[in-house]
Amino acid sequence: NTKNYTKLYEKVENEIFAIIYLKELINIEIKNLKINKIECQNGNNYFIYQQTIQSIQINNIIFENSKNISFLFSTNSYETEDNTYTFQQDFCQISDSIFRNLVQLQFPVIQIQQSYSQNFTQNLFQDIQTSAINGGAILFNNTSTTLLQQNFFYNCVAINGGALAFLQNIVNFKQQIIDSIFEKCKAESSAGAIFIENTNLQIINTTFSLNTAYIGGAVRYFEQMPLFIKQMVMQNHLTSVSFLKNKAELYGDDIASFPINIEILLDKKEGSEMELIEEEDSLITKQETEKKVIKKYTLKNFKSGQTLSLQFKLKDQKNQNISFSVQKVLNKEYPFQIVKELQEYNIKISPSNENEIKIFGQYITDYQKFDDKNYLFSIKDLMVVSNPSPQNFLLVESSAIQRLQPFFLEQDLIYNGPYYTKISIQFSECSSGEIYQKQAQIFICLECKEGTYSIGKPSKENYEKDTCKKCPFQAEKCYRDQILLKQGIWRISNTTDLLIECINEKSNCNGDYSTFYCTQGHIGPLCEECDVYGVLWDQRYQRNNNLECINCQSIDKWYYLIPIFFFQLGIVVYIILAIKISLQISKFIAIGYYMRRLNVLNIYKSAYKDTTDMNMKALVNYLQITQFVNTFEYQLPSFMTFLPKYLGSPIKNILYSFDCYFTQQNSKKEVYPIVFVRNTWSLLVPIFYLVIIFIIYVVFVKIKLFKHRRSYMINGFVFIIFFLQPNLTQVFLTMMSCRKIGIKKYILSDITYECYTDLHWKYIAIICFPGLFIWALFIPIFIIKIIIKNKEKLDYATNRHRYGFLYQDFKYQYFYWEFIKIYKKLLIVATLNFYEGPYMNKLIIILVLFLIYQILLNKKQPYLMNYFQQLDKKSITIIIILILMNIFLYNDP
Repeated sequence: NTKNYTKLYEKVENEIFAIIYLKELINIEIKNLKINKIECQNGNNYFIYQQTIQSIQINNIIFENSKNISFLFSTNSYETEDNTYTFQQDFCQISDSIFRNLVQLQFPVIQIQQSYSQNFTQNLFQDIQTSAINGGAILFNNTSTTLLQQNFFYNCVAINGGALAFLQNIVNFKQQIIDSIFEKCKAESSAGAIFIENTNLQIINTTFSLNTAYIGGAVRYFEQMPLFIKQMVMQNHLTSVSFLKNKAELYGDDIASFPINIEILLDKKEGSEMELIEEEDSLITKQETEKKVIKKYTLKNFKSGQTLSLQFKLKDQKNQNISFSVQKVLNKEYPFQIVKELQEYNIKISPSNENEIKIFGQYITDYQKFDDKNYLFSIKDLMVVSNPSPQNFLLVESSAIQRLQPFFLEQDLIYNGPYYTKISIQFSECSSGEIYQKQAQIFICLECKEGTYSIGKPSKENYEKDTCKKCPFQAEKCYRDQILLKQGIWRISNTTDLLIECINEKSNCNGDYSTFYCTQGHIGPLCEECDVYGVLWDQRYQRNNNLECINCQSIDKWYYLIPIFFFQLGIVVYIILAIKISLQISKFIAIGYYMRRLNVLNIYKSAYKDTTDMNMKALVNYLQITQFVNTFEYQLPSFMTFLPKYLGSPIKNILYSFDCYFTQQNSKKEVYPIVFVRNTWSLLVPIFYLVIIFIIYVVFVKIKLFKHRRSYMINGFVFIIFFLQPNLTQVFLTMMSCRKIGIKKYILSDITYECYTDLHWKYIAIICFPGLFIWALFIPIFIIKIIIKNKEKLDYATNRHRYGFLYQDFKYQYFYWEFIKIYKKLLIVATLNFYEGPYMNKLIIILVLFLIYQILLNKKQPYLMNYFQQLDKKSITIIIILILMNIFLYNDP
């Protein structure tokens, strides 16, 4: 029968009320009872409150749809003013019962305290909502033997332990849960299903699913590791406990205690060589374990005085990261217990021996500095100072970690710590970008800050002299051993602070070390050469005459060949015209000579009225010399350099034109470097012109423009030889001589190759010495010997036609003057290439040479006609002005 009662309960003790109050009885049995819709106005209510009952059995009870009233409080003792009375072997059994839809409870549904034995079998606890601190359905506090079998806990809510709580239960007695289910239970703080404190609980054939909490989605334990967890975690024992989709907001989705481990990460700066290596757990000694060292790291390549930035991740039992929201802690949005626990989180670094190793800066971090996006704590820019010693290490202490001691697992006890992680430091010597500084007998490595730099390995012996140098004006930025160059500046490597201005073509130097400071296609010192082998740019490039590089893929196109064709055609036309005019003038002079000898006519000066030959010779002489003079570091305006480039140096102008072809065919670049291949094929240029001129000559003879004469061929040969001689001599000399850039010397004709290597000497001996001997000595001396031999017959037509253009402009006694002009040019070339003094000195030497020549020219008056004399004089004057302009430009700041 259903009955309604009001005010049936009575006060039993300390504001606790109960409907049924039982005390000091032997056996009580309650069964087949349905209790529904009990609602109490005040809190602290129980349906049954029993003390010191020897045996109580409750079977087949339904307790549901009630508010603000718990079902049972059971204890085996009570106190009077004089004594405490306790049953030694009391027993409590609840079976086949349903506890459902119980809300606004102040206590667990069932609370067992100081009981010897209890058995819960085949019970249902569903939709329990309580504000009890520990345990929503059942709280076991200081009990001996407990068995829960075939119970189902569904949607039970409490602050800690949504379903169950075990507190301080007696260790030597069994606490067991068998064949039970915990589903959708929730804790407002910790342990969604079961809260365990100092209880050796065993769980068998039980499932936890969809339980939630802030810490420990299913289970959280304190002070002692329960037996079932020890079997699962420590012994890797396969148990019958299942965890399915439990969730913890902070850590421990299934099981949690406290953070049990820490992971340390090195927050390494760019360019740093430091390494942090975790050591095997087996390397932790028993002595270290006794001192609560749980982990060891080795920090390698660390320098005294360097700053250390570390990141720390606290780990749970499954090695998952501990996570929380700093803002929620500060705003106290977490439960009080969670907030209090998180506020105690801190990580501290301390030295092993403060007399030997010192730390400066931030050495501690706490919850307020937690990075909740990356789940880590940080300590930044901690300076560590120490002399190298194996005894010097750092200890990382974390107050959050509580765990078993590895060498004392059999005790199952959780130790509060503090626990330590040991970081052994392998100190290395200071490196480039740092200097030694001594502080209280300890050397530190002081890093050169932004705006300063240091290159080269420092030494302790010279620590007083070593300094961080101020960033040079050619650099955009400096720090450590890094010098970031401005555009237009080059250096041989990043291990030198010798910065060189790319004065010939600043745009070739981009200041980027990844491309060796060169722009696309360029390579080598001052970026003046091109990557003909594709070593740097993975594509081959060929140089033109303006220190520019052309991609070899574009050279196959027709528009690249057109300028070369017209340039060569122009040279051929010039040679033909020069030979024709020279022969014509020689013919007029010879006719005049013979007519004077025959006393027919006294023709002398009229034979020299045509000054075309002298004008052309003077022009070419001027162009060749200005081309030599204007090879200094500042270029004159383009309109003043066009003719010297394209007519004054015919061989040099096409010297690089076939680099792409040669490098494509030459796979042995170490054996046949392009610099020597160029100079070898330049020897073929005179043969090319001779063959072309000969073919044209044969054609003219065939079409009867003039008759074949041997003297014409000799004249053409001699003219071509002396026209190309200065340029060819320059080619040989530039390959033999060196250009100093920085502290190294490079072959002048291609500064990507170092000077005077074995290979360089080999090609000097094979190509340069023979070529220079033939073109600078043998051929001129051979021809002048012929002229001297025929000194008395220079006016003969045969000699005039062959060699007349070399002497017919000069007075008889100065027939050799053209050779003075030739060797004057060779002296200029030799000065430019072989004299290793400053450029200013070269300019002055050449200037003195021209002044001496000018003096001799005025004194000797070697020319037959005053017009020729004045033309040469004015030409020399202009060249002297050009030299002075180069001196001015060279000294321009």
